[in-house]
Amino acid sequence: MGVFDKSKCDCCVCPMQCVMQQLINIPDTRVFTISAEQVGIITSVENFLATINVGGIIRCFPICNVTAVGNNVLGTKTQLKPVRKDMKGECSCCEDPATNELATLVNKTVEINYLTRPGSPLSRLIGTVAKAGEGIVILTDVTNPFGAEVSNTAISTCQINFIEIKPQ
Repeated sequence: MGVFDKSKCDCCVCPMQCVMQQLINIPDTRVFTISAEQVGIITSVENFLATINVGGIIRCFPICNVTAVGNNVLGTKTQLKPVRKDMKGECSCCEDPATNELATLVNKTVEINYLTRPGSPLSRLIGTVAKAGEGIVILTDVTNPFGAEVSNTAISTCQINFIEIKPQ
């Protein structure tokens, strides 16, 4: 899972790097950033940079710009960094409240709106909260209100605009 000193990266970038490392060489992995959606194979993840093979084209993404990743191998067995309670700093005002709320919603259906490419129908996902860890929530049984193709998704909680709790 890696050990990271407290820094601006510890609440969302380090946890996303840990998730992406578990997706190396898994086909059909979706990587979402604020400006792009890519489907390919993650070939390496280190030093806060992910390398992705998209149809033979190699692309590198700074992990700080990755808002979510999708692949059906994501689920309750995905290793996440444990939730930690900060008392100050960026994580305590943005990431911690969203992560703490999502941790109480495990096995519940939610709709999450998160940052991704403008106009993307995949900025809103409905799914079951499978697991919440430091800076990350994993949704399973994912659907999309716009009918777009989706898979289980790990979303950076720093990138969430809203969480809507669906009636059970």
